[in-house]
Amino acid sequence: MADLIVHFKKPRGWQDTLKLHYWNTAPVLSSTTWPGLPMTAEGNDWFVYRFEGITAASIVFNDGAGQQSA
Repeated sequence: MADLIVHFKKPRGWQDTLKLHYWNTAPVLSSTTWPGLPMTAEGNDWFVYRFEGITAASIVFNDGAGQQSA
């Protein structure tokens, strides 16, 4: 089974540490509690998170300081 890998470019005005909150995964994995888990910086304001053995998830990106994706 392939891993689900998500990338996110930090918008201007967001904090330098980004987090990923997820739920509703396939296969089932326990949801995170808000604000979620830290993402890994890749450089140039890009961040990545790898879900090992997961094929789908509902996610929200946030900076832990009030900014979040839709």
